[in-house]
Amino acid sequence: MREGEGTKFTIDRKIFSSDIWHSSPWKLKIWLYLLGKANHKDGNFMGIPIKRGQLIRSYRTIQKDCSYKVGYRLKKPSLSTISTICEELTKELRIERRSEHGGQVITILNYDELQQLRKNEANGEANDTRTIPERNKNVKNVKNNIKKGIDYPDWLNLELWKEFKKYRTKIKSPLTDHAEKLCLTDLRKVIDQGHQQDAIINQTIKSGKWKSFYPVKGENVGRVQPKEFKLEVPENICKPEENMENIKKLRQLIGGIGK
Repeated sequence: MREGEGTKFTIDRKIFSSDIWHSSPWKLKIWLYLLGKANHKDGNFMGIPIKRGQLIRSYRTIQKDCSYKVGYRLKKPSLSTISTICEELTKELRIERRSEHGGQVITILNYDELQQLRKNEANGEANDTRTIPERNKNVKNVKNNIKKGIDYPDWLNLELWKEFKKYRTKIKSPLTDHAEKLCLTDLRKVIDQGHQQDAIINQTIKSGKWKSFYPVKGENVGRVQPKEFKLEVPENICKPEENMENIKKLRQLIGGIGK
């Protein structure tokens, strides 16, 4: 099949400012692979029901499908690398997994939100026929609806930030302009410590009670632990009479050398 034929899936431009874009090339490739291979409508595989936004794959199948050639050499991710990446995607609340015969059923979380175009096509609705200016106007309105009066930084994942704001409202602590700016500052501080933005925000939402952001539990960011410093104290430091006796002997010795 040539490129351009067959079904399609969408990629939001915000991926370029997301944490996963700045992760390892294998992680980005596997994430796009899972997103693109997920069912766009309900079905089944070997008698196993596979819903929209799900796929069933083994690590070896992922390894084979994500490999590429460099000359005559075949480069592919190791099975341990694939396992680690799937663990990270699970912690970041991008996917859920459960074991089944023949592999794992992988669910893309928020698939309907990530693939709105495919959802419309699955329901038999027409493709978006709006002009480019009309689409740009709609995008501008969406950004304005997030919050007026806030200058959002380019590095912020606006879609996930919107979920955080909904969460604050849900716990009966809606954000004011000032509180939102403080939370953005807290988020930037934790990111600068080496933690991933999506994992930080998702951890707060998952807590069900936190109002700001903290380092991700169990995430190793490579910080070096300071070595223990031990001060050794001479045993006779608290015995002044012995010290005075040693000083007298030293003076006598120096005096004898000078004669």
